[in-house]
Amino acid sequence: MGLWEMFGVKLEAERVSLADLAGVEDGAVGPFSRSLLSSAPAPNQALYRLADGSNPWHQLYILRLNGQVIGFSSPATLICPAVCLPQTIPGMNWSAKGRFSSPTRYLGVPQRQALADWMNHLSVELLAAPDLNSQVMTSQLAEVLKGFINELTGGRGGQAAISETRVPNLPPKPTVLVLLARPAKGGISPSQATLELLDRRRRPLENTPAKPVVLLDPEMPNRLGIQASEICLYKSATLESVGYSKAQLEYLYGNEIEVITPDDLFLDAIHLLVGSGALLNSWLPRKLEGQPLINGDAVTPLLPLKEKVRDLYSSEELLRACSLRLVQIRGGSELELTLQLPLVGQRNPYPVSRSFPLKEQN
Repeated sequence: MGLWEMFGVKLEAERVSLADLAGVEDGAVGPFSRSLLSSAPAPNQALYRLADGSNPWHQLYILRLNGQVIGFSSPATLICPAVCLPQTIPGMNWSAKGRFSSPTRYLGVPQRQALADWMNHLSVELLAAPDLNSQVMTSQLAEVLKGFINELTGGRGGQAAISETRVPNLPPKPTVLVLLARPAKGGISPSQATLELLDRRRRPLENTPAKPVVLLDPEMPNRLGIQASEICLYKSATLESVGYSKAQLEYLYGNEIEVITPDDLFLDAIHLLVGSGALLNSWLPRKLEGQPLINGDAVTPLLPLKEKVRDLYSSEELLRACSLRLVQIRGGSELELTLQLPLVGQRNPYPVSRSFPLKEQN
């Protein structure tokens, strides 16, 4: 409930009136609703009271995330999560294995802080709610939320940033549902994945992006040595929160950034010219380690890069960033191409590599 906007998923609510459903004459919905209605707790066993004086337990809201039921509103605990989830929610790996677990280890520091501040805001506003029904129950709930806050941030507080976006169909009253309807608003963290474009910013080509270019590589945790939840791609989006998905990052921020992956840089195969040093006045031989051979004859590789690379980097920049290495493998050899990509605000460039088997047909 607190993170759905930051993760770029769709949360919806559907009102369920037990009194209305109790009148349904069938073999399932009607009898089940009448059973729930007859066993519902008394109105004084709810956090809040309703303006019309009806029992809060007779009217609940089913919550759906990307169309998947994740639980329902509860007059006693705010939310009752679903016991079983049919599939993992994209980017939310704490929903794996068919159930919810603690999200803490899957969240980056900014996300943990945003969620903790949202919970603190929830707690403070609930205690001051004009339609508060039970001070004791609300105080107990506030203590539970305090425990969650301590787990997320060690108790560190901050100013809650609350989104103006609301969950569709949650009503303007009671206060509890008003608070649940507005999630935490994602903060802005320094990107660890924005390409540093120098020559092309000074001398852009026709297709050079004007927007920041953000690299999304599933290998980032291994290459950077940090968890996916700690790798900030752009603003509040981490590699973990977008589920390693280019499409999800574009869904969130496609109007602000251009997203590329290693697949957008490398060709599927390498192409070869007959002879050694077949490219005149090229810097490529200086960056090539080893002599590629096909059937014992020397060949010259062409850089297996897509046109996109030319829009991002000049020839001089590629000279500094590029290296080619001949690697012997079982049954033949391959060329390993590595690009050292400078990132904004990062001391060391980020390496992306791709290996290309040497084949006669190429």
